[in-house]
Amino acid sequence: MFIYKYFTQEGNRDNFISGNIYFKNLEYFSKLENDQRADIQEGLISDKPKPEITEITIQMPDGQTYTCPTNTKFEATNNYANRKNSWICCFSYDCKEELFRKFGNYCLKINKQLFLECINTFFDSHFKQKDVNFVRGKDVIYYDEQSSNSNYDAYRKVHTNLCFAKTKKYEDENEYRLNFYYDISHIDEKQSLIIVPIGNISDIVEKIITVNKNAT
Repeated sequence: MFIYKYFTQEGNRDNFISGNIYFKNLEYFSKLENDQRADIQEGLISDKPKPEITEITIQMPDGQTYTCPTNTKFEATNNYANRKNSWICCFSYDCKEELFRKFGNYCLKINKQLFLECINTFFDSHFKQKDVNFVRGKDVIYYDEQSSNSNYDAYRKVHTNLCFAKTKKYEDENEYRLNFYYDISHIDEKQSLIIVPIGNISDIVEKIITVNKNAT
C-alpha cells in the first residue's frame, strides 16, 4: 500500500527524502491564514447531540456542573489534545490534481509499510525513555458536524483520537496521519515544528511531478 506526501517546494520534498520528517502541531494548522489547508477545529470535538436529548450536563474540573440546552452544537478539547503539544505529519491515500492544487506541485509516493518501520525504529531507539508519547498512525475519519454521528461516537469518546477526526469539508483529502504527543512548555511554547531525522528513505519513495508524469 502507498501513501502520498505533497510539498509546496522542491527543497522540502528532497529534505523529506533525506529523512527529515516534519511534524507540525495542531495549533499551526488551526491558525493558517488565507490557506485552504487551515482548519480551526483541529483537535476539537465538534458535535450535535441526538434529537431526543434536550439538554446536557457538563461537569467541570473543579466539580461544578452546568446544564444547558442542546439546540446548538458544542465543542470541547482536553489536556492530552492540547493543540500546542500534539504533533502530526499528514499524508493522503490519493494522488490527484485536486490535491496538487491544494497542497503543492511536488509529491512523493511512499511505501507505507516500510516508511512506518523507519518511523517506529527511530522512536523506539530515541524516545522510549523520554517524555514523548508516540501514539500511532491512523486514517482520518470525516464526520458531519451538523448532525448526530454514530460513526463518530467511538472517536469522540477517546481523547487520543481527536487529531484523527475532521469535518466532511475535508473528506476529499482522504488523509492518513502520524501523531505523537510532546510537551514543549519547557522549551518554547511558540514552537510549531519538530524535525524527526529517520535517515535517508530514497529507496522507498518515488517522485511524482504530476498525476500522469513520474520522475525517477
